[in-house]
Amino acid sequence: MSYSPKSSIAQAFSKAAASYDSAAQFQRDTGHKLLDPVLSRANVEPLASQRWLDLGSGTGYFTELLAASGAHVVGLDLALGMLSHAKAQRSSQGSKQLSHPLTWVNGDAESLPLQDNAFDLVFSTLALQWCDDLGRALQEAHRVLKPQGEMYFTTLVAGSLTELTQAWQQVDDKHHVNAFLSQAEIAAAVCQADFSHVELQVLPEVVSYPNALALLRDLKGIGANHVPTRAHAAGLGGRGALAAMCQAYESFRNDHGMLPATYQVCYAKLIK
Repeated sequence: MSYSPKSSIAQAFSKAAASYDSAAQFQRDTGHKLLDPVLSRANVEPLASQRWLDLGSGTGYFTELLAASGAHVVGLDLALGMLSHAKAQRSSQGSKQLSHPLTWVNGDAESLPLQDNAFDLVFSTLALQWCDDLGRALQEAHRVLKPQGEMYFTTLVAGSLTELTQAWQQVDDKHHVNAFLSQAEIAAAVCQADFSHVELQVLPEVVSYPNALALLRDLKGIGANHVPTRAHAAGLGGRGALAAMCQAYESFRNDHGMLPATYQVCYAKLIK
């Protein structure tokens, strides 16, 4: 999916570290839906001896929530700026009085700097869509999981941001919006990783905006305005093109006076 150096993606998210949480309502809502079944384990299992991995931990928002369960949690991210922000914001002696200090690791999901059979659980929300090779990333997650270990992840699916894509298509034929894997491609990548139990579900999630510029500000605020492509990335275009796109987006305004941005989200549970 991505043909740019990973350093470009890491740089885009590092720059967005300070603004990410204020622009990431959709990311938080999606992550909480994934988190609920994970934290339900805390009610039935002793977790003090368990090690969990937050893969693509970003600002550490979910890393801290995972650690509140009592497990020892490692937050891993490709972007050094995100890790620096997380270390500064998520104190091991914070308001939740964590049982174990948080551990932070800079690393690539496709080549984890972690030992085999080291974790009881891997959690990853809206991070894996930035991998060049999803199958490789899932194989790495499988490798670092203990036998019977579980992985919970979300990723974006083809058809996400279809309104934005269609609006730009009314302006030019350049590449403005990230492309994502299809559900079939995600399922094939999961098969490569050889998990013994697989549950995949794709659900549409709609976020409403007063105008198209508000959507673009959120995408920039979370670092998702980086558009990797073999060709030159068109970016957001000049002012004229941007205005034309915003006008084209108006055709999607709904009865509530808002503009929808639809994401197709894959929710997954895997067992080694």
